[in-house]
Amino acid sequence: MHDPRFDPMLGVHFSSDPTPGRYTIGCGQYYLMMHLWEEVTWAPRVTRYAKNEEYIPSNSEELKAVAGACFKQVIDGSGGCLVAGISGIQHWPIFRWLNAATGWNKTADEYMEIGRRMQTLRQMFNIREGIEPLIFKMPDRIAGNPPLNEGPLKGKSVKIEEMMRLYWKHIGWDENSGGPLKETIINLNLDMNRSKSV
Repeated sequence: MHDPRFDPMLGVHFSSDPTPGRYTIGCGQYYLMMHLWEEVTWAPRVTRYAKNEEYIPSNSEELKAVAGACFKQVIDGSGGCLVAGISGIQHWPIFRWLNAATGWNKTADEYMEIGRRMQTLRQMFNIREGIEPLIFKMPDRIAGNPPLNEGPLKGKSVKIEEMMRLYWKHIGWDENSGGPLKETIINLNLDMNRSKSV
């Protein structure tokens, strides 16, 4: 069930999240059920389900992973439940509920930017502590390198390093190192030096 050879986006989260190896961050199946594209303007829309496309590193697939990670941070930050989030924003309208609870009038995109800020801050903490993001890349064996010769996942492999680098690119981190880009840090108001001078 949690094998990235079955759901490659699991592998992206296993390998790219600042707290790696957890299936509770996101996967392709979660993304399909959440329907984020109905409220988040940049979340890739799913109009047909093509399982084979999940195995091909692409901007669309990794942007889905970024959306899932940002949404998970919104869920966690609001004290919500992943299972409720998976039921779909049409059933669990967290963005509207947050506005009602806080008196804010934020869009879904603005809440997702808060999620991106949280995810980036977590990555910045790891880097400050000397952790190299690429060390979280899952082992070749679980990525299907080499692929299995028999069983339901026969021949399946995940190009995990390419997928990680595309995830980093779309969340605003350096494609080669996984470190948040300076412009991302500034745009998310996480530049501590700049904050002190303002």
